[in-house]
Amino acid sequence: YQGSPGSVGRGPEMIVMWEAWCPFSQRTLPIVEDIHRRYQEEGLSVSGFTRVTGTSSDERVAGYIVDQQVSFPMFRENGKSWSYFEAAGTPFVVILVDGVVVWKGGVSNSADLSSRLVRDLMEAYAATQL
Repeated sequence: YQGSPGSVGRGPEMIVMWEAWCPFSQRTLPIVEDIHRRYQEEGLSVSGFTRVTGTSSDERVAGYIVDQQVSFPMFRENGKSWSYFEAAGTPFVVILVDGVVVWKGGVSNSADLSSRLVRDLMEAYAATQL
């Protein structure tokens, strides 16, 4: 997996696959947003994939992203990323380093995707750059 354009060789990347109307996603997105803001200067790239389903629309999803103050890049897609990473449920998080998956899993609460997890990954990545 090559991640976002130009991501290989640029360090760690976190991909979040989420459903706008999933209660777990609604609780997790502010945490992901905080991680994005906290670690972007350290080189962590955060991107999100969301689906527009029959019960939603482009406009409603766009409004939700604005309401949640999501500033990291968001993409719509029809399940290809979910299938590729064998995502089980939403939200589902994948962390890659130089295009290689180093961690993935479902997220149901803040303890599952804590700043400690991201900090540890960032420290491990930094150690490889010395």
